[in-house]
Amino acid sequence: MLKSGTLYKDDGCIINFFQDRLQVYDVNLKKIIKLNVFADLVVSAFNKIAVLNGNYLEIKNFIKKELIVKIELDISEKINSMALAETILLLGRDDGVISIISMLSKKKDMQFKISNNAIDFIFFNSESIVSVLSNNEIFISNIVDRTIISKISETSIISHIVGNDEKIMYIVDNKVVIYYFKQNKRDILYTGVNIQNIFYNTNLFVLDKKKLLLINNKHKFTKIAKIKADSFIVQENKIFYTKEDKIYKTENLYLKRETDNIVRILTVDDSDTMRMILKDTILNNFKNVEVYEAKDGHNAMKMLKQHNIDVMLLDWNMPIMDGEEVVNMINELNIYPDLKIIMATTEDSTDNVRKMVNKGVNGYLIKPFSEPGTVSFTKRIIDIVLKERNV
Repeated sequence: MLKSGTLYKDDGCIINFFQDRLQVYDVNLKKIIKLNVFADLVVSAFNKIAVLNGNYLEIKNFIKKELIVKIELDISEKINSMALAETILLLGRDDGVISIISMLSKKKDMQFKISNNAIDFIFFNSESIVSVLSNNEIFISNIVDRTIISKISETSIISHIVGNDEKIMYIVDNKVVIYYFKQNKRDILYTGVNIQNIFYNTNLFVLDKKKLLLINNKHKFTKIAKIKADSFIVQENKIFYTKEDKIYKTENLYLKRETDNIVRILTVDDSDTMRMILKDTILNNFKNVEVYEAKDGHNAMKMLKQHNIDVMLLDWNMPIMDGEEVVNMINELNIYPDLKIIMATTEDSTDNVRKMVNKGVNGYLIKPFSEPGTVSFTKRIIDIVLKERNV
């Protein structure tokens, strides 16, 4: 069921539903369609939208602007939730019954008693397997055979069910629970502070406060972005997220990266000599490192995108774009969450650098560099990078 202020992926389209307005975009955020939708319940999938107004149900193809099905429901049927697949619409009723509507036969085909309580939410794991939420219980059901495959109960409010035809994941008590219903195996995948949303395609993504995390089945997580959002989705190595009625997109280079034990370091300084000193010191004292160079902030931003940099040794005073401007741009882009920024500065500029810590700078080196000091500091940073990468 579409909820105001949320974001959805639909057959290559990005859908933002906000205060009765359905806005459809392509992956470049070019607006395709804008619909005003005033209804009791709304759900969308596969370029279709189902709208329930009172006892009248309409299913339309919003791309072709065609009416597929229009059905008048029994006045006694109180509908709490809807879920839409390619050819099937499910209606979750107040009496714990699912009504199944086929777009092929264009009628209400059958009913399936799931629970003794009202059905709050329905999620399609596949065309035939659905997860049904009722009174903090999840029923994994086969709607073709009309059988309940498995059931899981919680004592607190369940939200945001996602998954596939083997497992589901959901939020309860600020925990992400994973449940393999074929093996009847339940596990806590992640415990957060204030989990706001989860999204699953082939990976599980969790928005916990302002941290967007990628979580695997071994309980390990990687921070991939810092965003403040009402909802989000991830596809094609891009993060789409909403703030009220606006939708934003940012590329996330981390999603393209394979984990290895190479630490990539970028030295940014307008002095060729200073870059050479840093590069030689690092390469002479460390294995499994790559060192890249940029002569100003503009070139530094290009190198960040091309080489998946882990550590940036950033000079403060440079032409074209100085160190502070580089840090501001990195924060604005929000696509380098694990980048370690080390400011290189003279003794009389350390007060300015300390202010930059609030902008995400991880430390600073004082010019002129000494080899022992540079080696010791670089070792600490490399150890942090590898530890965070679980290498």
